[in-house]
Amino acid sequence: ETAPREPAPGEVGGTVSALSPLRKEGAPVRFAVGGYGGVRLLAAGGARHHDPRAPLAIGATATLTVAASPDGTLVAVGCLDRRMRVFDTSPGGTAPVDWVGF
Repeated sequence: ETAPREPAPGEVGGTVSALSPLRKEGAPVRFAVGGYGGVRLLAAGGARHHDPRAPLAIGATATLTVAASPDGTLVAVGCLDRRMRVFDTSPGGTAPVDWVGF
């Protein structure tokens, strides 16, 4: 058994704090799983979804909640630092957008 450790900068880790299914018709079910430092996209079988931008980084803060658009292309992350970050996970998606002070 190994002792828990703090995630390295840019790494998502720690306890899962939020989970949201990403459903897109004709595609395998994926999940957006939030932890300390960001969100990972995982395939339903547990394998990581191949996404060159994964993890979806939020910096040195905890994820409080994760929600996805009905088609699974937008992922919104609510953070402990009172920020919401929206990621476009579609191929060629735009840069993340932050809303601060909620």
